[in-house]
Amino acid sequence: MSEEEIYEYSRFFEKQFAFNDYKGQMGAKIPFDVKWGSGPILLSAPHATKLFRNNRIKDQDDYTGAIGLLLHRYTNCHFIYTTRCTSEDPNFVIGGAYKEQIRKMAEIMDIRYIIDLHGASEGRGFNIDLGTQHGLTIDQDVVDQLIETFKNYNIMSVCENSAFPAKHPGTVTSYCYHELGLESFQMEINKKFRDPNESLELFVSLVQALQEFIVTLQEN
Repeated sequence: MSEEEIYEYSRFFEKQFAFNDYKGQMGAKIPFDVKWGSGPILLSAPHATKLFRNNRIKDQDDYTGAIGLLLHRYTNCHFIYTTRCTSEDPNFVIGGAYKEQIRKMAEIMDIRYIIDLHGASEGRGFNIDLGTQHGLTIDQDVVDQLIETFKNYNIMSVCENSAFPAKHPGTVTSYCYHELGLESFQMEINKKFRDPNESLELFVSLVQALQEFIVTLQEN
């Protein structure tokens, strides 16, 4: 896949999330969608659109939805993501329809790994922060493999549980590990790697690194 292809698809995919100032199709009955694929990996983007948390608007994590759709296209992994603003923040509420859909998908497709995509601000002191509840929710060998893959694409400053360890019981990572027994982690991606309009080079390196990591995990 070329840089031009990644850029064009990322822009195209992000339009559906950016609609209505990232509030999406407010009339839609179900506030999330899924892309079925194959293999043991399910990507999640619970903040692809704006949401309500504690009666206040929580801003979207720009391009997490587009990144997930790109990776679904290039690896055929499964993907679940929000499509409109709702009062159910899937990464905060206990239970909820989004997590119930993950449970159904995991049972039907024999999913073993959950990668929950999030966005961090550019001012954060890391490029990637992996939330694993301090090593509880995912085998360290998988984490080490991901960090090594990032290094191969010159993505340094990859932290573990630096700012977002995913310990809140309402997180997707917590639910998938404790309730479903699935290896899971929350991935906070610095904005400078998420916006192809700001730095296509960084965005492409992120997508290509994640593609390689997912394909390797699918083959194991």
